[in-house]
Amino acid sequence: MSLPKIIFSWLIVLLLAALGAGLGAAWWYAGYLSEPVLQPVNSAYEGRDALPASAPGMKLTPFTFEGWDGTSIQACIAEKAEEDSPRQVAILAERNKQRTDAEWTSSIDYVLVSVDWDHGIQSSLELAEALTASNLKCVLWDPRGINSARRYCSHGLRESGDVPLLLTELIRREKGRELVVAGVGRGFGASLLIQAAARDPRLRSLVAIDVYKTLKEAVRSMLGEEVPQWLIHPAFWLMEWKINSTAGYECFDVAPIESAPAIDRDVAALLVDSGAEPHITSEGDASYIYLQMKCGVRDIWALRTAGDPRDAETRNVEIEIGKNKKGARRVESIPVRLFNSEDELYLNIILWLSEHTALPSSDTALPESYLIGIENIS
Repeated sequence: MSLPKIIFSWLIVLLLAALGAGLGAAWWYAGYLSEPVLQPVNSAYEGRDALPASAPGMKLTPFTFEGWDGTSIQACIAEKAEEDSPRQVAILAERNKQRTDAEWTSSIDYVLVSVDWDHGIQSSLELAEALTASNLKCVLWDPRGINSARRYCSHGLRESGDVPLLLTELIRREKGRELVVAGVGRGFGASLLIQAAARDPRLRSLVAIDVYKTLKEAVRSMLGEEVPQWLIHPAFWLMEWKINSTAGYECFDVAPIESAPAIDRDVAALLVDSGAEPHITSEGDASYIYLQMKCGVRDIWALRTAGDPRDAETRNVEIEIGKNKKGARRVESIPVRLFNSEDELYLNIILWLSEHTALPSSDTALPESYLIGIENIS
Protein backbone atom coordinates (compact mmCIF):
# COMPACT_ATOMS: atom_id res chain seq x y z
CA MET A 1 0.00 0.00 0.00
CA SER A 2 1.33 3.41 -0.92
CA LEU A 3 2.12 6.01 1.71
CA PRO A 4 -0.74 8.38 0.70
CA LYS A 5 -3.27 5.53 1.06
CA ILE A 6 -1.87 4.60 4.47
CA ILE A 7 -2.11 8.21 5.62
CA PHE A 8 -5.66 8.48 4.27
CA SER A 9 -6.68 5.26 6.06
CA TRP A 10 -5.28 6.53 9.34
CA LEU A 11 -7.10 9.85 8.88
CA ILE A 12 -10.36 7.96 8.42
CA VAL A 13 -9.69 5.92 11.56
CA LEU A 14 -8.85 9.04 13.55
CA LEU A 15 -11.94 10.81 12.24
CA LEU A 16 -14.20 7.90 13.23
CA ALA A 17 -12.51 7.68 16.64
CA ALA A 18 -12.99 11.42 17.19
CA LEU A 19 -16.64 11.15 16.10
CA GLY A 20 -17.20 8.21 18.47
CA ALA A 21 -15.51 10.05 21.34
CA GLY A 22 -17.60 13.14 20.59
CA LEU A 23 -20.85 11.17 20.62
CA GLY A 24 -19.81 9.40 23.80
CA ALA A 25 -18.97 12.70 25.47
CA ALA A 26 -22.29 14.20 24.31
CA TRP A 27 -24.19 11.18 25.69
CA TRP A 28 -22.37 11.43 29.02
CA TYR A 29 -22.98 15.18 29.25
CA ALA A 30 -26.65 14.71 28.38
CA GLY A 31 -26.89 12.11 31.15
CA TYR A 32 -25.20 14.44 33.62
CA LEU A 33 -27.62 17.28 32.79
CA SER A 34 -30.76 15.13 32.72
CA GLU A 35 -30.14 13.17 35.94
CA PRO A 36 -31.80 15.78 38.22
CA VAL A 37 -34.84 15.69 35.94
CA LEU A 38 -35.09 11.92 35.45
CA GLN A 39 -34.21 11.04 39.06
CA PRO A 40 -34.81 14.09 41.30
CA VAL A 41 -33.47 12.70 44.57
CA ASN A 42 -33.31 14.88 47.68
CA SER A 43 -30.08 14.09 49.53
CA ALA A 44 -31.70 15.24 52.80
CA TYR A 45 -33.66 11.96 52.89
CA GLU A 46 -30.85 9.65 51.83
CA GLY A 47 -30.76 6.54 54.00
CA ARG A 48 -34.17 7.15 55.55
CA ASP A 49 -37.01 4.66 55.41
CA ALA A 50 -39.73 5.43 52.87
CA LEU A 51 -42.30 5.20 55.68
CA PRO A 52 -41.11 6.68 59.00
CA ALA A 53 -41.95 4.90 62.24
CA SER A 54 -43.18 8.18 63.75
CA ALA A 55 -43.58 11.87 62.93
CA PRO A 56 -43.79 15.02 65.09
CA GLY A 57 -47.33 15.69 66.26
CA MET A 58 -48.87 12.96 64.08
CA LYS A 59 -49.83 9.31 64.14
CA LEU A 60 -49.38 7.47 60.85
CA THR A 61 -51.56 4.64 59.54
CA PRO A 62 -49.88 2.87 56.59
CA PHE A 63 -51.60 1.26 53.64
CA THR A 64 -50.75 0.39 50.03
CA PHE A 65 -52.56 0.74 46.74
CA GLU A 66 -51.86 -0.17 43.13
CA GLY A 67 -50.72 2.62 40.80
CA TRP A 68 -51.80 3.21 37.21
CA ASP A 69 -49.07 0.89 35.89
CA GLY A 70 -49.55 -1.86 38.49
CA THR A 71 -46.76 -0.57 40.75
CA SER A 72 -47.39 -1.02 44.48
CA ILE A 73 -47.47 2.41 46.13
CA GLN A 74 -46.76 2.97 49.82
CA ALA A 75 -49.12 5.47 51.44
CA CYS A 76 -50.23 6.52 54.90
CA ILE A 77 -52.91 8.55 56.66
CA ALA A 78 -51.48 11.21 58.98
CA GLU A 79 -53.67 12.37 61.86
CA LYS A 80 -53.04 14.74 64.74
CA ALA A 81 -51.51 13.01 67.76
CA GLU A 82 -52.48 13.73 71.36
CA GLU A 83 -49.40 15.89 71.91
CA ASP A 84 -48.87 18.88 69.63
CA SER A 85 -45.55 19.40 67.90
CA PRO A 86 -43.79 22.81 68.12
CA ARG A 87 -44.96 23.56 64.56
CA GLN A 88 -48.56 22.78 65.41
CA VAL A 89 -48.30 24.90 68.57
CA ALA A 90 -47.07 27.80 66.42
CA ILE A 91 -50.03 27.42 64.01
CA LEU A 92 -52.47 27.40 66.94
CA ALA A 93 -50.73 30.43 68.45
CA GLU A 94 -51.09 32.25 65.14
CA ARG A 95 -54.81 31.48 65.19
CA ASN A 96 -55.13 32.97 68.67
CA LYS A 97 -53.08 35.98 67.58
CA GLN A 98 -55.42 36.65 64.67
CA ARG A 99 -58.42 36.05 66.94
CA THR A 100 -60.21 34.35 64.09
CA ASP A 101 -63.54 32.68 64.71
CA ALA A 102 -63.50 30.89 61.36
CA GLU A 103 -64.22 27.18 61.57
CA TRP A 104 -61.55 24.52 61.27
CA THR A 105 -61.99 22.19 58.32
CA SER A 106 -64.32 19.61 59.86
CA SER A 107 -66.16 18.97 56.55
CA ILE A 108 -63.05 17.72 54.73
CA ASP A 109 -62.45 13.99 54.94
CA TYR A 110 -58.90 13.90 53.56
CA VAL A 111 -56.22 16.20 52.19
CA LEU A 112 -53.83 14.65 49.69
CA VAL A 113 -50.34 16.03 50.36
CA SER A 114 -47.49 15.67 47.87
CA VAL A 115 -44.04 17.29 47.65
CA ASP A 116 -41.31 15.07 46.12
CA TRP A 117 -41.18 12.11 43.75
CA ASP A 118 -38.50 10.33 45.78
CA HIS A 119 -39.25 9.75 49.49
CA GLY A 120 -42.69 11.21 48.86
CA ILE A 121 -43.95 10.51 52.38
CA GLN A 122 -40.86 11.82 54.16
CA SER A 123 -40.81 15.03 52.11
CA SER A 124 -44.52 15.69 52.74
CA LEU A 125 -44.40 15.38 56.53
CA GLU A 126 -43.65 19.08 57.09
CA LEU A 127 -46.73 20.18 55.14
CA ALA A 128 -48.88 17.53 56.80
CA GLU A 129 -47.65 18.58 60.25
CA ALA A 130 -48.93 22.13 59.67
CA LEU A 131 -52.26 20.99 58.21
CA THR A 132 -53.00 18.44 60.96
CA ALA A 133 -52.85 21.25 63.54
CA SER A 134 -56.52 21.75 62.61
CA ASN A 135 -57.32 18.02 62.95
CA LEU A 136 -57.28 17.48 59.21
CA LYS A 137 -56.51 13.96 58.03
CA CYS A 138 -53.73 14.00 55.46
CA VAL A 139 -52.87 11.28 52.94
CA LEU A 140 -49.22 10.98 51.94
CA TRP A 141 -47.77 8.59 49.37
CA ASP A 142 -44.53 7.72 47.60
CA PRO A 143 -44.94 8.32 43.83
CA ARG A 144 -41.73 6.40 43.11
CA GLY A 145 -43.30 3.17 44.36
CA ILE A 146 -42.27 0.59 46.95
CA ASN A 147 -38.53 -0.18 46.79
CA SER A 148 -38.09 2.64 44.23
CA ALA A 149 -39.87 0.50 41.63
CA ARG A 150 -40.24 3.37 39.18
CA ARG A 151 -36.87 4.17 37.74
CA TYR A 152 -37.65 7.56 36.22
CA CYS A 153 -39.73 10.57 37.21
CA SER A 154 -42.17 12.14 34.72
CA HIS A 155 -43.07 15.13 36.92
CA GLY A 156 -46.73 14.25 37.26
CA LEU A 157 -47.32 13.36 33.61
CA ARG A 158 -47.70 9.68 34.51
CA GLU A 159 -47.74 9.83 38.33
CA SER A 160 -50.96 11.88 38.25
CA GLY A 161 -52.65 8.70 37.03
CA ASP A 162 -52.16 7.27 40.54
CA VAL A 163 -54.45 9.89 42.14
CA PRO A 164 -57.80 8.55 40.85
CA LEU A 165 -56.78 5.10 42.08
CA LEU A 166 -55.74 6.53 45.45
CA LEU A 167 -59.13 8.26 45.77
CA THR A 168 -60.89 5.02 44.89
CA GLU A 169 -58.87 3.20 47.57
CA LEU A 170 -59.85 5.82 50.17
CA ILE A 171 -63.51 5.41 49.24
CA ARG A 172 -63.13 1.64 49.57
CA ARG A 173 -61.59 2.08 53.03
CA GLU A 174 -64.60 4.23 53.95
CA LYS A 175 -66.97 1.50 52.71
CA GLY A 176 -68.14 3.45 49.67
CA ARG A 177 -69.02 6.68 51.43
CA GLU A 178 -68.81 9.83 49.30
CA LEU A 179 -65.73 11.80 50.39
CA VAL A 180 -64.75 15.45 50.44
CA VAL A 181 -61.10 15.53 49.35
CA ALA A 182 -58.67 18.43 48.93
CA GLY A 183 -55.09 18.49 47.66
CA VAL A 184 -52.03 20.44 48.78
CA GLY A 185 -48.81 20.11 46.81
CA ARG A 186 -45.47 21.86 46.54
CA GLY A 187 -43.05 21.78 43.61
CA PHE A 188 -43.33 18.33 42.02
CA GLY A 189 -46.46 17.70 44.11
CA ALA A 190 -48.12 20.90 42.90
CA SER A 191 -47.51 19.94 39.27
CA LEU A 192 -48.81 16.42 39.91
CA LEU A 193 -52.01 17.58 41.63
CA ILE A 194 -52.88 20.16 38.95
CA GLN A 195 -52.55 17.44 36.31
CA ALA A 196 -54.57 15.04 38.51
CA ALA A 197 -57.35 17.60 39.17
CA ALA A 198 -57.74 18.01 35.41
CA ARG A 199 -58.46 14.26 35.19
CA ASP A 200 -60.55 13.66 38.28
CA PRO A 201 -63.18 16.10 39.64
CA ARG A 202 -63.34 14.20 42.94
CA LEU A 203 -60.45 16.41 44.03
CA ARG A 204 -62.61 19.30 45.26
CA SER A 205 -60.02 21.96 46.06
CA LEU A 206 -56.37 22.46 45.25
CA VAL A 207 -53.49 24.38 46.82
CA ALA A 208 -50.44 24.51 44.53
CA ILE A 209 -47.29 25.91 46.16
CA ASP A 210 -44.31 26.90 43.97
CA VAL A 211 -45.69 25.40 40.77
CA TYR A 212 -44.05 26.03 37.40
CA LYS A 213 -45.90 26.73 34.13
CA THR A 214 -44.04 24.08 32.13
CA LEU A 215 -41.24 21.65 32.86
CA LYS A 216 -39.46 23.01 29.80
CA GLU A 217 -39.18 26.51 31.29
CA ALA A 218 -38.27 25.18 34.74
CA VAL A 219 -35.47 23.06 33.25
CA ARG A 220 -34.13 25.94 31.17
CA SER A 221 -34.07 28.10 34.32
CA MET A 222 -32.21 25.32 36.14
CA LEU A 223 -29.70 25.09 33.30
CA GLY A 224 -29.02 28.81 33.71
CA GLU A 225 -27.45 27.91 37.06
CA GLU A 226 -25.27 25.19 35.52
CA VAL A 227 -24.01 26.33 32.11
CA PRO A 228 -23.07 29.62 30.39
CA GLN A 229 -25.93 31.50 28.74
CA TRP A 230 -24.70 30.74 25.22
CA LEU A 231 -24.73 27.00 25.95
CA ILE A 232 -28.28 26.80 27.37
CA HIS A 233 -30.01 26.08 24.06
CA PRO A 234 -27.75 23.22 22.86
CA ALA A 235 -27.53 21.83 26.41
CA PHE A 236 -31.34 21.76 26.66
CA TRP A 237 -31.69 19.84 23.40
CA LEU A 238 -29.01 17.38 24.48
CA MET A 239 -30.95 16.83 27.69
CA GLU A 240 -34.25 16.43 25.83
CA TRP A 241 -32.60 13.79 23.64
CA LYS A 242 -31.46 11.87 26.71
CA ILE A 243 -34.83 12.14 28.53
CA ASN A 244 -36.81 11.05 25.48
CA SER A 245 -34.54 8.12 24.66
CA THR A 246 -34.37 6.99 28.29
CA ALA A 247 -37.84 7.63 29.74
CA GLY A 248 -40.03 8.14 26.69
CA TYR A 249 -41.30 11.67 27.26
CA GLU A 250 -40.16 15.25 26.65
CA CYS A 251 -40.11 18.33 28.86
CA PHE A 252 -42.65 19.84 26.46
CA ASP A 253 -45.15 17.16 27.56
CA VAL A 254 -45.27 18.33 31.19
CA ALA A 255 -47.23 21.58 31.33
CA PRO A 256 -49.48 22.35 34.33
CA ILE A 257 -50.55 25.53 32.50
CA GLU A 258 -52.11 23.33 29.80
CA SER A 259 -53.89 21.14 32.39
CA ALA A 260 -55.30 24.15 34.27
CA PRO A 261 -58.21 24.93 31.87
CA ALA A 262 -59.52 21.36 32.19
CA ILE A 263 -60.00 21.57 35.97
CA ASP A 264 -63.70 21.46 36.87
CA ARG A 265 -65.33 24.89 37.37
CA ASP A 266 -66.62 23.83 40.79
CA VAL A 267 -63.10 23.08 42.06
CA ALA A 268 -61.49 25.86 44.10
CA ALA A 269 -57.83 26.62 43.37
CA LEU A 270 -55.21 28.50 45.38
CA LEU A 271 -51.74 29.21 43.93
CA VAL A 272 -48.97 30.15 46.36
CA ASP A 273 -45.50 31.55 45.70
CA SER A 274 -43.33 30.93 48.76
CA GLY A 275 -40.17 32.20 47.10
CA ALA A 276 -38.36 28.99 48.09
CA GLU A 277 -37.05 28.23 44.57
CA PRO A 278 -36.77 31.57 42.72
CA HIS A 279 -34.55 30.10 39.98
CA ILE A 280 -37.23 27.55 39.02
CA THR A 281 -40.66 29.04 39.84
CA SER A 282 -41.95 32.56 40.23
CA GLU A 283 -45.03 34.62 40.92
CA GLY A 284 -45.33 34.92 37.15
CA ASP A 285 -45.76 31.13 36.77
CA ALA A 286 -48.64 31.15 39.25
CA SER A 287 -50.19 34.18 37.56
CA TYR A 288 -50.18 32.63 34.09
CA ILE A 289 -51.71 29.41 35.44
CA TYR A 290 -54.28 31.52 37.33
CA LEU A 291 -55.34 33.17 34.06
CA GLN A 292 -55.83 29.77 32.38
CA MET A 293 -58.03 28.34 35.14
CA LYS A 294 -61.81 28.40 34.73
CA CYS A 295 -62.47 27.69 38.42
CA GLY A 296 -65.18 29.73 40.11
CA VAL A 297 -62.84 30.32 43.06
CA ARG A 298 -59.17 31.01 42.35
CA ASP A 299 -56.65 33.01 44.35
CA ILE A 300 -52.92 33.81 44.41
CA TRP A 301 -50.99 34.30 47.65
CA ALA A 302 -47.33 34.94 48.45
CA LEU A 303 -44.98 35.52 51.36
CA ARG A 304 -44.04 39.16 51.83
CA THR A 305 -40.59 40.17 50.53
CA ALA A 306 -38.27 43.04 51.46
CA GLY A 307 -39.60 44.99 48.47
CA ASP A 308 -43.19 45.04 49.76
CA PRO A 309 -44.41 47.97 51.91
CA ARG A 310 -44.99 46.90 55.50
CA ASP A 311 -48.64 47.89 55.51
CA ALA A 312 -49.46 46.43 52.07
CA GLU A 313 -51.95 43.56 52.16
CA THR A 314 -51.60 42.82 48.44
CA ARG A 315 -49.24 43.43 45.54
CA ASN A 316 -50.31 43.62 41.92
CA VAL A 317 -48.55 41.46 39.35
CA GLU A 318 -48.79 42.62 35.76
CA ILE A 319 -48.92 39.84 33.17
CA GLU A 320 -48.66 40.40 29.43
CA ILE A 321 -51.55 38.65 27.72
CA GLY A 322 -50.84 39.72 24.16
CA LYS A 323 -50.82 42.80 21.96
CA ASN A 324 -53.55 44.96 20.51
CA LYS A 325 -53.99 45.79 16.80
CA LYS A 326 -51.49 48.64 17.10
CA GLY A 327 -48.84 46.35 18.56
CA ALA A 328 -49.05 47.74 22.10
CA ARG A 329 -48.76 45.31 25.03
CA ARG A 330 -51.98 44.14 26.63
CA VAL A 331 -51.46 43.69 30.35
CA GLU A 332 -53.65 42.19 33.06
CA SER A 333 -53.08 43.13 36.68
CA ILE A 334 -53.56 40.32 39.21
CA PRO A 335 -53.83 40.99 42.96
CA VAL A 336 -51.62 38.77 45.14
CA ARG A 337 -52.43 38.54 48.84
CA LEU A 338 -49.38 38.86 51.12
CA PHE A 339 -48.46 37.09 54.36
CA ASN A 340 -45.74 37.84 56.89
CA SER A 341 -44.70 34.32 57.90
CA GLU A 342 -45.12 30.65 57.03
CA ASP A 343 -47.23 30.09 60.16
CA GLU A 344 -49.62 32.85 59.09
CA LEU A 345 -49.65 31.48 55.53
CA TYR A 346 -50.45 27.90 56.55
CA LEU A 347 -53.12 28.99 59.03
CA ASN A 348 -54.86 30.86 56.24
CA ILE A 349 -54.45 27.92 53.85
CA ILE A 350 -56.34 25.81 56.42
CA LEU A 351 -59.08 28.45 56.69
CA TRP A 352 -59.25 28.78 52.89
CA LEU A 353 -59.68 25.01 52.53
CA SER A 354 -62.45 25.11 55.15
CA GLU A 355 -64.34 27.78 53.25
CA HIS A 356 -63.94 26.49 49.71
CA THR A 357 -63.91 22.67 49.85
CA ALA A 358 -67.29 20.96 49.43
CA LEU A 359 -68.91 17.88 47.96
CA PRO A 360 -69.22 17.88 44.17
CA SER A 361 -72.55 18.87 42.68
CA SER A 362 -74.88 16.04 41.71
CA ASP A 363 -74.09 16.44 38.00
CA THR A 364 -70.31 16.10 38.47
CA ALA A 365 -69.16 12.58 37.61
CA LEU A 366 -65.79 10.91 37.29
CA PRO A 367 -64.96 10.87 33.57
CA GLU A 368 -64.29 7.40 32.21
CA SER A 369 -61.35 8.86 30.31
CA TYR A 370 -59.40 10.08 33.34
CA LEU A 371 -56.44 7.92 32.32
CA ILE A 372 -56.44 9.03 28.68
CA GLY A 373 -52.88 9.71 27.60
CA ILE A 374 -51.30 7.52 30.28
CA GLU A 375 -51.33 4.39 28.11
CA ASN A 376 -49.91 6.28 25.17
CA ILE A 377 -46.74 7.34 27.01
CA SER A 378 -46.04 4.19 29.03
